[in-house]
Amino acid sequence: FMQDNLMTRHKFVTAAREFFNKNDFVEIETPLLIKSTPEGARDYVVPSRVNKGQFYALPQSPQIYKQLLMVGGCDRYYQIAKCLRDEDLRSDRQPEHTQMDMEMSFVSQSDIHKFVEGLFTHIYKEVKGMELQTPFPTLTYKESMDKYSIDKPDIRFDLFTHNVSDIVVNSDFGVFKNVVQGGGIVKCINPPSEIPRKEIDRYIAYCQSIGSKGMAWMRVTENGLDSNIAKFFPEEVQKQLIEKIDAKAGSTLFFIADQEVNCCDIIAKLRLKVGDDLGLINHSKFAFCWVNDFPLFEWNPETKVWDSMHNVFCMPKQEHIDLIEDKPEEVLGDLYDLVLNGVELGSGAIRISDPSIQKRILERIGMSKEEAEDKFGFLLKAYKYGGPVHAGMGLGLDRSVALM
Repeated sequence: FMQDNLMTRHKFVTAAREFFNKNDFVEIETPLLIKSTPEGARDYVVPSRVNKGQFYALPQSPQIYKQLLMVGGCDRYYQIAKCLRDEDLRSDRQPEHTQMDMEMSFVSQSDIHKFVEGLFTHIYKEVKGMELQTPFPTLTYKESMDKYSIDKPDIRFDLFTHNVSDIVVNSDFGVFKNVVQGGGIVKCINPPSEIPRKEIDRYIAYCQSIGSKGMAWMRVTENGLDSNIAKFFPEEVQKQLIEKIDAKAGSTLFFIADQEVNCCDIIAKLRLKVGDDLGLINHSKFAFCWVNDFPLFEWNPETKVWDSMHNVFCMPKQEHIDLIEDKPEEVLGDLYDLVLNGVELGSGAIRISDPSIQKRILERIGMSKEEAEDKFGFLLKAYKYGGPVHAGMGLGLDRSVALM
């Protein structure tokens, strides 16, 4: 079994290299002992024997090097790169992983999408004899969060999440009203069957086990909604709920009420569990999709500053550049993720090739000019010589093979 896995990985890498090479990419190996750069996780560090008290960092990705390669005139670069990140273990995270790293000069986001779709189409045909359907579906970050409550959606089944805050705030149900009035939200899913009470209790316990205070529910009947809380929902509110969700008699509504981040996290996990339990997921299907237009910044409540949502080298959308200083919460980036069956395979972006914009991004996240010069002076200087517009991706090789 393990030999089969190793052979699949070998075939995967061989097919990937074939596709890169026939599309005029050059495989370039970048150093493992590097200068530390902030990329979202803690660095592993290596003490230098010949420079006492100083350290190298191990690369979280080849990000800096591939940008310098673009400035240096390498039109199309790739490598099968080791990435090392000192972060807490999760089901899809480990201290070191392998990345199919790529970068292209003078391209748009659509060029990257088309190339990566071609790459995976070639790999799946060579390794599994499968024909993938392209182009892959595309969602904006907002669409993904609205419909699936997560930015790495499993699109193999159509059990969507619904924000019903604006409706339930008009009910007499204190739990919902208090959450909404306190700045939180209420989201709902509508499993397409009548769930027995014993199973409902099991789902309530599941939600509590992953951080929810509870889960409210109501059955949909020909005469409206029915449960021990239905009496708190006037007839007009019930009607609005049923219409918004397009709920059919014989189905059930599950509700989660909490602050937005926690609410989305819980209902996204509940959606997957319900989908699996009801047999809604086709486990033999490979459902790729793109998620675009991520926020460029996210507020850090602990440090009270705006952080980069991905990394500091992502280009804002052109129409949002003027919002960087005064309205960072509205700035979207030319960012994109590739997702397969609810797993993020990789992230990419149009890179910042204008040093003046790069400086503004660094200042927006609270980095002083002196710190920016110390950490990124070489990159800011490089772009003064006229780096090309370029873009790329880091695609997780290990998780791609695991899913295959």
